Amino acid sequence: MYSMGILTAFGISFQKKTNLLYVLNGCINILAIATMSASQLVAAPGSDITLGCSFPHRDTDNIQNLIVNWQRGTTEVVHSYYHGKDQLDRQSLAYTGRTQLNPDELKKGNASLSLVGVQASDHGEYTCAVSNEQGSFRGNIFLKVAACCVNSTTVPDPWIRWNLLLQLALQVLSVL
Repeated sequence: MYSMGILTAFGISFQKKTNLLYVLNGCINILAIATMSASQLVAAPGSDITLGCSFPHRDTDNIQNLIVNWQRGTTEVVHSYYHGKDQLDRQSLAYTGRTQLNPDELKKGNASLSLVGVQASDHGEYTCAVSNEQGSFRGNIFLKVAACCVNSTTVPDPWIRWNLLLQLALQVLSVL
């Protein structure tokens, strides 16, 4: 397959690859479609996490031309950046005051999003979409929020507690 560029998202490298090849009147036209699978991240409620996303860039790229959009699902805006600054007027109320991009890192091709105070409602698929002078790039990550069991009347069996911790640790290791 013909490689069109590389997008590193969430610590995993993905290549934009040609998926379709059309032959028309002796001319070969190549349609590039980004092919990538979603990564997975597990977080505990109340924790702070970083959803990683990096993109191809050059030191000469003008950050004023950079567009970064983080979404949850297909319509919920988590964080937007364009015209050289955060643009949060369309941000979902659920994320108000809980997200942050690092402008110095954006200059280096890093559009990782910090999410503070993870909530059960944050569970779902997130998309990082970046457009710059090098092109447009997209990556996905699925955030699982670990369930907590609280029982105020009895103390849980220690075996159950350790078993749940082991399961969570195995899920985290499987992502790495």
